[in-house]
Amino acid sequence: MKIRIGKVLSFCRVGHRPNQEDARFPDMDRPPSTQHFFVVCDGVGGTELGEVASATVCQAIAKALGDIDFKKDFTNEEFLHMLDEAFDALDRKSRQLNNDDFATTLAFAAFHGEGSTLAHIGDSRIYQFRKNIGIIYESVDHSLVNQLVLKGLITADEAIDHPRNNVITRSMEPVEFDENRSPATVYRTSDIQAGDCFLLCTDGVHGCLGEEELARLFSLSPDIEEAFNTLAAKCKESSDNNTAFLISIAEVENTDVNKDASVITTSISTSLTEVQSESQRR
Repeated sequence: MKIRIGKVLSFCRVGHRPNQEDARFPDMDRPPSTQHFFVVCDGVGGTELGEVASATVCQAIAKALGDIDFKKDFTNEEFLHMLDEAFDALDRKSRQLNNDDFATTLAFAAFHGEGSTLAHIGDSRIYQFRKNIGIIYESVDHSLVNQLVLKGLITADEAIDHPRNNVITRSMEPVEFDENRSPATVYRTSDIQAGDCFLLCTDGVHGCLGEEELARLFSLSPDIEEAFNTLAAKCKESSDNNTAFLISIAEVENTDVNKDASVITTSISTSLTEVQSESQRR
């Protein structure tokens, strides 16, 4: 399949924090439509050098994917190699600084000849919106509160203001040789249509708007830039650093969407996570 990306919009702001620990690639508010992959990272609070971790991962991924031909399939093996390169870069930075107290989340999207590869670690989030329908994909945070919801120990409403809703259960960080690297949850899909849009964002963004508001904003608005400007305005006073990419899909050619696409991609996601856990053992 051939995916032509339309308008791409972004912001990366400090919010009400003393410093910026978010990072993005490409680092621009209006990336060109020829860009095929996007990265959002959020340095983990409570560590010394969150901004170092987020910038290191963004730069390493950009370097690792520099020669990839996205007209073809971006394979699971290529994704795992990319992730290894990013973790290796964190390990090198740790040795250089003689400090391993830094970590970051990851939200990643690539558009290629077989559809889209979406991946995340931590609580930076990915959404896919469809006109007049709403959210057709939303990543599931790797967080303590989300685990409590999934186990039925608290409700989704209780999770919103939970005192530990900032605790994540996975992150990208330097690790010792006998430790495992955190696996990514990876979702591959060919269920992409012209008019769809994808949002990658840190928790400083999705903490400002709920699912219903986001769905209305990006599935019902006739003007994608106006909708994004509304999002930016609502996040301007965020208590946290806030970073987002909105990627609109202009055209999709030779698409044969399988009716069971969600089942197929979920299966791939699960198996890839398992493979990654084994391959990342140090």
